[in-house]
Amino acid sequence: MSELKRDNRFDNLKGVMIFLVVFCHFIEKMYGAWSGDVITKGIYYTVYLFHMPVFIFISGYFSKGEQTDEFFRKLIRNCLIPYLIFNYLYGLLDTGGDFWKSLVNLCYPQWTMWYLLSLLFWKLLAKPASMFRWTMVLSVIVSVFIGFTNFGTFLSLARTISFFPYFLAGYLLSKESVEKVRSLKKVYVLLVFVLAIAVSFLIQKQNVGVYALYMSVPYKNVGMSALMSVIVRMTLLATGFLCIFGFLCVAWNKKNVITTLGRNSMLVFLIHSGIIRILMKVAGNVIGNGLLCVAWAALFAAGVCFLFGNPYAAKAYQYVIRGISKVFIKEKA
Repeated sequence: MSELKRDNRFDNLKGVMIFLVVFCHFIEKMYGAWSGDVITKGIYYTVYLFHMPVFIFISGYFSKGEQTDEFFRKLIRNCLIPYLIFNYLYGLLDTGGDFWKSLVNLCYPQWTMWYLLSLLFWKLLAKPASMFRWTMVLSVIVSVFIGFTNFGTFLSLARTISFFPYFLAGYLLSKESVEKVRSLKKVYVLLVFVLAIAVSFLIQKQNVGVYALYMSVPYKNVGMSALMSVIVRMTLLATGFLCIFGFLCVAWNKKNVITTLGRNSMLVFLIHSGIIRILMKVAGNVIGNGLLCVAWAALFAAGVCFLFGNPYAAKAYQYVIRGISKVFIKEKA
């Protein structure tokens, strides 16, 4: 598989999704009145049905290419080193400066840092996984099965395996197939999003806990029977795939500020959870009104995206990361 060139439509999707990532994380940590709030929970649950599946699918789609020496250098520079740095720093923040505990916590991703570690594993696994027959079916079966194990957050193994079908789908899907999806009638998109809202409403009605959406804890810890947990996991996976299909259809090609944000989303992802951590330490879960929290979350997400999702911030971040990487990664022979 050859590497793909940048595509404004995918960058626009990434821009929307990174905004929603920050938006949801603000609500998750700053809202103190979940119980009985159908609207705010509905927004949160609905976004969680698609924002990570879409992001992961796009990451898989642009991970095509041979696993050369440069591939591994990029993997270390773009995934492993940022993970080690930020996970350690956030570990210090979460433990009140405990040096040794923060070192141990490198094996346990701190909140949002799971994505970087999982991304590293996905990129390593995609090529060998693509060699199997019926590999997508197998990845879904394993994703469902992993819920019966008790890996917890260790090395992000549970989430890595649970979300892998989305990455693998992006890795396997050809450019021609994506164009075919984009050419479909937009009426199908409306049906997809109506279905997603219906699924969000249904899982709330069934009192499905939010941890089921995270796919990071065993089934026995989400308060449902084994059968119900499997049904929920399969429903979530299916809904995620349908939403990917829908967003591929509606993605626009025109370059704008969202395109720029999508191209420079890494620093936004890395830094926003640190800012939220500081807010939590200063203020705690202080927002008790759901609609007010949604409004503040939107403003917060817009501000973080504006400050850290621009080319200047991205260049500064890359300059620092490349400088650190040169200390640890050998130059080409």
